[in-house]
Amino acid sequence: MITTTEHFLPPDAAEPPKRCRLCDETKPVDEFRRDVRYSDGRSSYCIVCDKRKSREWRARNKERAEENQAAWLAANPGYHAEWRAAHPDSMAKWRAAHPDYKKKRRERLIAKKISISG
Repeated sequence: MITTTEHFLPPDAAEPPKRCRLCDETKPVDEFRRDVRYSDGRSSYCIVCDKRKSREWRARNKERAEENQAAWLAANPGYHAEWRAAHPDSMAKWRAAHPDYKKKRRERLIAKKISISG
């Protein structure tokens, strides 16, 4: 799909930088998600701000986020098994890069239980 800006740029020209609507910083277009709804084919928020917005939304709308996730999982039942089959080394690489993840997660869960019950 050719967007408006791609139509006017020569094929070897780099895309001009873009300003994030949230942090108001000018960044390279590679730092913006692709989004066909916009004329330049990129989101109006940089990836960092987009992630922050998503986390904040999920924190405010916990029930709705869980419902959305449950609906997606119900509509895509074999997705995780297929992904693991297609990427057999990914989990081993991740575990090697994060050796104490389980310990830290356990500590977080215990701290959470204590704060809820105490």
